[in-house]
Amino acid sequence: GGVIDEKVIAAAEEQARKVAERNEKEAATVTAGVKTDKRKSTDDEKPTTQTGQPKKKKRRKKPAVDLSKLTPEERQRREEQRRMQVEAAERREAGLVDPSRHPLNSERRRANRRKPSKNALIAQAKRERLAERGKFNAVGY
Repeated sequence: GGVIDEKVIAAAEEQARKVAERNEKEAATVTAGVKTDKRKSTDDEKPTTQTGQPKKKKRRKKPAVDLSKLTPEERQRREEQRRMQVEAAERREAGLVDPSRHPLNSERRRANRRKPSKNALIAQAKRERLAERGKFNAVGY
């Protein structure tokens, strides 16, 4: 059992080292290829970065929420999410995961399943109106 475990660990470390090297090479080529040309481009398309990807839109940050005003469950959930994000960032920095992988997507989807969608809320309100419609004339007069 010990020899197999050592081989598996060695193989995993080797793979992590290769991914980290590849990430360093990609980062070096992106920084080395930055243009210093300050002329306006003749393209009328959306602005893109050096790698050809569209620039991300800047969002206005929401004000920080006071955790003491939240319910204990929501505060616990947010602290857990924050801890998971820090761990994921550490794994990315160490080169242990593929950069194209998004491990928090499942958590986000689970959060979206917890709350009803806009269409579900509309349908629910419509059902309540239909249920209330017959109550005022229940005796037949």
